[in-house]
Amino acid sequence: MWALVYFGLYALVLLVLTLGNPLGATAPVTFPVRFILFSAFFFGMVFLEKKVRPPRRVRDRATKLEVALDLLLALPRATVTSLENLRALLFLNRHERQTAWSLLERLHERRQIPLTEIPQDIPRERLATRVIHALQILDVIELRERDNEWLLSLRGTDTARLMTRRFSLKKANG
Repeated sequence: MWALVYFGLYALVLLVLTLGNPLGATAPVTFPVRFILFSAFFFGMVFLEKKVRPPRRVRDRATKLEVALDLLLALPRATVTSLENLRALLFLNRHERQTAWSLLERLHERRQIPLTEIPQDIPRERLATRVIHALQILDVIELRERDNEWLLSLRGTDTARLMTRRFSLKKANG
């Protein structure tokens, strides 16, 4: 880790010196010594801080097996969580897609809807959760807080443009 810090700072010093002298920039000969001195200074500060204010450590009550399983299963857990999020989007049935579209139409008309009003449009909580989650994954709607109230709204101008185009096609087709 210290090697990465050293080479990162070395590159940064060279970059800054190159701005002043593009053709003849060289790192100072004293850079390694200065790096060691500053590192020693910061180590000293850490040791001094630990003496003055000892850290309160929270004891982990997990067994070694639980810790090993946490490390071993970290990547599979992240993958399963991602797949569950995608499943909410990919496997909406026809009724859920229609419900999502009618929610988008209402959002287009009203600009924003308080989250407390969603049960009026979608009475089944599980359906409302799936639809809102899928639309958030698609990045079509956003949930934001204003004056201690959560509001749903269309996200971005592209979504609004798409909705406007869709409404004009609907009106033209009758």
